[in-house]
Amino acid sequence: MSVFPTKNFAPDVLSASHFVFEVTRWSEAPRAVANEAGWVSVDFPGASTSMIVAAEATSWTAPVAPWLHVSSKMSASLVAREIGTLSHLVELNDVVLTSSDGELSSHARIIHELLTSDPATITNSAASIVNAYNRPLPPRPLTIWICSGLSSDDVVELVNIFVDPPQTMRSTRLN
Repeated sequence: MSVFPTKNFAPDVLSASHFVFEVTRWSEAPRAVANEAGWVSVDFPGASTSMIVAAEATSWTAPVAPWLHVSSKMSASLVAREIGTLSHLVELNDVVLTSSDGELSSHARIIHELLTSDPATITNSAASIVNAYNRPLPPRPLTIWICSGLSSDDVVELVNIFVDPPQTMRSTRLN
């Protein structure tokens, strides 16, 4: 059973903002996003975004979508574990994945499979996993978005590949 139902986002109606914070200003993040209407994502390049979101768990006034980076130092299976753990510490409805290795869709599919209650068995260009479990599982459904690019006008394009057809959302990048 998957924990990822279809969400009915309407990208042309949804107000979305993407905030990028310097690591040294992490404690200011909850106040900076508090007055945003709509969907908000946060990123702390050079730091563990999930650790910062968790550290400020009592300060967020609304759900935020953390940007999680899959890399050689942080595999998709570790990101899945972070998502599961973080979802028990803060209200988590969405996460955004990035990767610089060209395998983002493959990583996202691995994470998606690892966040189900069934044993995960998947082979793709990023990894091969057989009968794997990931715990804890998120206590409620969430949506995985992948960052498919940043346009020249600082608009981030996010795609939910787990619905048919894939959903696209545009989010304005704010520093």
